[in-house]
Amino acid sequence: MSANDRQHGGDHYKNGKLEHWDVCERYGIGYLESAGTKYLSRWRNKAGLLDLDKSLHYLDKLIDLVAEGVRLPRGIVPRAILTMFFEAQQIQTKWEESLLTQFFRWETLEDLVRLRDDLADFINVEGKAYANS
Repeated sequence: MSANDRQHGGDHYKNGKLEHWDVCERYGIGYLESAGTKYLSRWRNKAGLLDLDKSLHYLDKLIDLVAEGVRLPRGIVPRAILTMFFEAQQIQTKWEESLLTQFFRWETLEDLVRLRDDLADFINVEGKAYANS
């Protein structure tokens, strides 16, 4: 039995297709991006607004390290893989796809700052509406 055949604590990752950790490991995604994209990709199926806030927190730490000059981009996930990932994870909106794409493919501090603005807007609009529904 492979690690992808079992899950502890719910079924929010078990989609049987393309798992989050497979994407991160195969394309050399760093820890902060991996954690941030995990929370962003599962928020509707697990902890809602709390997961979005966690994603933003990991992004803030990444921005801090890049601004200090101690962190560079690590991996970049090909767009074709992202398309398969969005389908496998049942990502629901183009806005979420855009946020995840930015997180998985950033190259500069400016990319991350733009992502932070976009994610904060998403939380204020979609996240809070979802939490109130």
